[in-house]
Amino acid sequence: KSFQCVKVHIGRFGCRHTSIICQWAIRSKCGSPSAIFSLNSNPKDRDFNALLNIIAMAACYSPNANAPHGFDLPFDLETGELREDVWKRWLEWDPVCRVDKHLDALRSLRLIYLDAGLRDEFNLQYGARIFAKRLKERGISFVHEEFDDGHFNIQYRYDVSLQAISDAMGK
Repeated sequence: KSFQCVKVHIGRFGCRHTSIICQWAIRSKCGSPSAIFSLNSNPKDRDFNALLNIIAMAACYSPNANAPHGFDLPFDLETGELREDVWKRWLEWDPVCRVDKHLDALRSLRLIYLDAGLRDEFNLQYGARIFAKRLKERGISFVHEEFDDGHFNIQYRYDVSLQAISDAMGK
């Protein structure tokens, strides 16, 4: 039996404020943009996690073997200006942008489950809303739930999402 369910805990990294937020995090945590790659922070705080997140996304969405660290950032480290050429590469992986490319696959799923906290620290609720809107416009079934919490320490939500996935798999 094939697995035909997907739980999507997603937002759009496609928020154009990413460069401003990351620039602020880099400057407040590192002092200078070039220090991002030699950051040694103990204990690890949310600023560190934000930096680690942007580096991880850059490694996935904009790898570049010729770049000093093996990837391109979607913003200029000194000015925070968006680098449109890199940003375009990121958007190729944006779930909202990919809906139309995968309509048949999305329609074939038994369940698409979206959830996000209303106070998500990464604002993922907005990406989930956009994704849900796109699915609805295309007549694709989904479940979209928002809850009164943030991004972290939400293990209690697993009871909800895993039950929905289990129910869908049993159909």
